[in-house]
Amino acid sequence: MSGDNLPDFSNPPVVETVLGVGFLEVPELTSAQIVRFWDREFARELPSDAQSPPYDMPIERVPSVPAKSGVTLTVRNEPRPPRFLFFDDNHLVQLQSDWYAYNWRKTPAKPHYERYESGRTRFKRYLTALSDFLTNEL
Repeated sequence: MSGDNLPDFSNPPVVETVLGVGFLEVPELTSAQIVRFWDREFARELPSDAQSPPYDMPIERVPSVPAKSGVTLTVRNEPRPPRFLFFDDNHLVQLQSDWYAYNWRKTPAKPHYERYESGRTRFKRYLTALSDFLTNEL
């Protein structure tokens, strides 16, 4: 067993894992600032980049909390900024104004699968860097 009493496989039956966190939208976080953050914090580790449509987080409801009935309508004067992807063969950071996620995966080019503890450590390191960036830059 590895840390946290998780099973440890010599050939893990997992292809990809993601840890993500949603937060209240930071409208001041512009595309230029996201790119500056990437360049400053992890461009050497994750040299490739791309953009995707924004990720809409599902809202998880705890069964004991009744859901509000009705419809919520949000009107935006501007389109939502894109989701930025920063990656190498095995690692991916997804970042937008209300979402951060770190994925790790095994690929045919690099079949080594990063263990959960290591992936969680990197997730936390990038999240801490993002929090520090937002605190100091905005």
